[in-house]
Amino acid sequence: MPLTVEPTKPRLCNDNRFFNLWIQDRPFSLDSVRQLSKYVLPNFFQTVCDDKSGYDHIQLSVDSRTFFGFEWGGWFFVSCCIPFGWKSSAYIYHSTGLLASHYLRSLGIPSSLSIDERHSGQLSFPNGCLPVSYQNLPSQDSINLALANTAIFLTCFILSSLGYFIGLEKSTLVPCKQVSYLGFISDSEKQAFILLPHKKEKFLILLKRALSSGTIDLVTLQRLGGKCISMALAVPGARLYTNEIKLALSRAVRSSRPIKLSGPLRQELEHWLFLETWNGFLPWRSERHFHFRLFSDSSSFDWGGVLGPGAINVSTCDYWDLSVIGSDIATKETLALNNALQSFGNTVRNSWVDAFVDSQVLLHSWNRRGSRSHSLVTALKCLFETTLNLNIDLRVHYIPSPENPADSPSRRLSFQDSKLSPAMWALVQNLYGGPGGHSIDLMA
Repeated sequence: MPLTVEPTKPRLCNDNRFFNLWIQDRPFSLDSVRQLSKYVLPNFFQTVCDDKSGYDHIQLSVDSRTFFGFEWGGWFFVSCCIPFGWKSSAYIYHSTGLLASHYLRSLGIPSSLSIDERHSGQLSFPNGCLPVSYQNLPSQDSINLALANTAIFLTCFILSSLGYFIGLEKSTLVPCKQVSYLGFISDSEKQAFILLPHKKEKFLILLKRALSSGTIDLVTLQRLGGKCISMALAVPGARLYTNEIKLALSRAVRSSRPIKLSGPLRQELEHWLFLETWNGFLPWRSERHFHFRLFSDSSSFDWGGVLGPGAINVSTCDYWDLSVIGSDIATKETLALNNALQSFGNTVRNSWVDAFVDSQVLLHSWNRRGSRSHSLVTALKCLFETTLNLNIDLRVHYIPSPENPADSPSRRLSFQDSKLSPAMWALVQNLYGGPGGHSIDLMA
C-alpha cells in the first residue's frame, strides 16, 4: 500500500483507501465533553492523560501484517501493529481504552475518554463518606486536592500496568481547577468551558482574511461554519449566528463559483468579530432561584402574554406594527414571546422562565437555535438578545391553543383602541380645526 502524510501533525499514514473498501464499518461514539459537567463540581480538581504512540501497543496477528506494508529500495516493510489509515484502527483502540475507563469508574474515579485523551476527576466514595485521613485535612480545597492526587496516581498506575505510555508534554498530571481538554478549558471555578486563546486567535485570523475579500470559497466557509458551531459549548447563542452560513453552504455545494460575501452572510460573519474583546463564558448550570411561568400567543393583528404564578395572573397585549403584521405566524409567535418578556422585564429579570407557546415551529427552532426562514432567525436573535439583557434562563414548552391563557388577550378587539385614519383626520382638521387646528386629539 502507498504511504501518505497527514500534514497538520505531521504524521505518516498508510494510504489504505482501497483496502478499506472491504472493511465493515464500525461506528462508535466518543464520551462527550459535556459529561464533564456531571462530575466536575465547583472548585474540583481535574487531570488529563494523553496516550503516546497508542496504536503501536495493539499488535496485529501475523496473518494480517502483510495487508499493511510498503516496498522501499527493494525491501518490504510490514506493520506489526494497527496503522493510521486503516478504517478500524480508531474503533479498536477506543474500544480497548474503554475497558480501562470502566475499571477506573468502578474504583470511584470519574473518567471521560476520547480515543487517546482521558480526563479524570476526583476520587469519590460510596454515599460520600470520606475516610478519616481526608476529613482531618485543614480545608475543603485540601480535601479536593488530595482526592484528585489519589485519582491521578491510581489512573497512571493502572494505565502503565496495562502497557500504556503517557505523553507528558500533552498531559496535565498535576491536579488543577482549569485544564485543557478537547479544544476547551474546563474551568471548575467558573463551572464553564472557556475558549482556548490560541484557537480563538486562529479563528479570528481566518475570519478577518475572509472578510477582507468580496467572495469566499466553499472550503473556507465550511471551516468557519464548523469552528462557529464548535464554540456552542462556550459562546452563548453560537448556533443562532450560523444560519446564514448554513444556507450559503447549501447553495454553494451545487455550484463551483465562489460565494459572494454580502448582505446577511457578511453581517453574520462580522458578528463573530466580537470575540476580539469578549471574555465571557457559558455556565454549565443555571443559578436562577426565581421561577416564573409565561404564556404567549399571537393572532394576525395582536399579541398577548400572561405571567404567573400568582393568585391573579397578569396579562399584557398590543397590536402589531405595520412592519410585522405581514410576517408569517411562526415569526409573529417568536416576537410575541419576545414582547411579553420585555413587558414583564423588571419582574422576570435574573430568573428562570418557563415559556409556554402553541407553536411547534417556535419550539423546535428555539431548541436547535436555527431555521431556514430568514425572518424567523432574525426574530430568534431578538429573543436571544432579550434573554441576555434580562439575564433569563429561558425554557420553551409547547401547550395546545385551547389551553393557552394568552390566546384570549392576543385576539382582543376594543373600540377604545380605534382611531381615525390619517386621511380622515386631516379632513376633520381642515373642516373643523380652525386656523391652528385641534389642540387635543381624543380619537387617538
